[in-house]
Amino acid sequence: MEFNIKSLKKEDIQSVLDLINECSYVEKHSPFVYWVLSNYFGNVTLVGHDSNRIMGFVSSIIGSEPRKSAYIWQIAVDAKWRRKGIARTLIRHLFKEYEKQEIEAVEFSIAPNNNASLALFSNTIVEIGLELIEMDGFHLSVDNLGWQETHRHFMVNLR
Repeated sequence: MEFNIKSLKKEDIQSVLDLINECSYVEKHSPFVYWVLSNYFGNVTLVGHDSNRIMGFVSSIIGSEPRKSAYIWQIAVDAKWRRKGIARTLIRHLFKEYEKQEIEAVEFSIAPNNNASLALFSNTIVEIGLELIEMDGFHLSVDNLGWQETHRHFMVNLR
C-alpha cells in the first residue's frame, strides 16, 4: 500500500473533520481549530493520503519555554486503513520534522484506557531509538467550569 504525507492545508480541513467524526476515540473540534493548525502549525500537522482521500492525520503544536518542545495533540486513522502502518509512519515523519526544527522534547497524553494508542507510541518511539518517559499523574481541570480529566502523560527527550 502506498500513501504520501504532506502538511495539513486549508483544502484538507473538511476531509480531516470527516475522518475525526468517524473516530470515536478522537475529540471533535470546530473547523477553526484545524484552520489554526494548518496556518500556524502546518509543518507539524500532517495528513497521510493517497490520490483519492486522507487516510490518517496527526496534529501537534510547538511551544518555546522553558525549552523548545512540541505536544502531539491528535492522531486519527480511517478505520479501513488501521493496522497498516499509517499512524506509525506519520509519527516517524513528525519526529523527523522535530529534528529539523531542533525541538528538544516531545510530549503527549493518552487516556488511561487507550491501550492501542499507548502501544503505537511506545513501539514507534523505541523503533526510532528514543526513550519514552511517563510523567507523574496528569490531571487537567478548569475549576470554574467544573471540568476535569486525567490522562497518562509522556515525554520523549530529543536532545
